[in-house]
Amino acid sequence: MVEPEIAAWIGGDTSANASSDDLTSAVSSLAPAIEVADVTFAPEDSVTVVRENIYQYGWTVADDDESGWTEVRGRRINITYGGEQWSQDDPESMTGSLMEGLVQCNVVAHRLGRGILAGDVVLLGSVIPPQPIREGMFDIHFLDGRGVSAMFTRSGAGQGPIEEGS
Repeated sequence: MVEPEIAAWIGGDTSANASSDDLTSAVSSLAPAIEVADVTFAPEDSVTVVRENIYQYGWTVADDDESGWTEVRGRRINITYGGEQWSQDDPESMTGSLMEGLVQCNVVAHRLGRGILAGDVVLLGSVIPPQPIREGMFDIHFLDGRGVSAMFTRSGAGQGPIEEGS
């Protein structure tokens, strides 16, 4: 499956007991991202999901524009895949609070003994339901023009399933 995501670029290390305000300060920017994921089974627990990286087969994310944590409610996100189009005005409608997701990720990352570090990218959740992978261009853009695309093609011998775009 492929998911249009919102990702957080992390600009500073986080502590195990970081508050929401601490985490907001650690985010360098929010950016559109694409995740290729295995969503065929339910997670057992969040620690196992993160430790084993069981959902992610690959991802790509727009560049860090260093705009910091910005409000996502009311931020329109446009997604296209082949001939289909979606617009999402409430990016948290699928996943709940992005900040709560980041708080949980921070807890899990510290339980695993690593934490969230400067330079990390944290995928915070899909903005529409996951879509089956098929041939075509998959694109997610914020209205400010920032976005990322991936072209899915039939893979030949020795080639991977995803060819990254802009």
